[in-house]
Amino acid sequence: MALAGDSAGGNFAAVTAIRARDAGMQIGAQVLIYGALEQIPLRHDRSLRRRRS
Repeated sequence: MALAGDSAGGNFAAVTAIRARDAGMQIGAQVLIYGALEQIPLRHDRSLRRRRS
């Protein structure tokens, strides 16, 4: 199975892939075009993570 999505569909594809993985299904490919994912800073800033929690 392959999953793909653009913009909000990219977010749906990402969530579907995670749920499929948790259900034991195999995903052959995943393509996210402008997927709505959280941007995490490249450096690990623990104070930023504490503020988000």
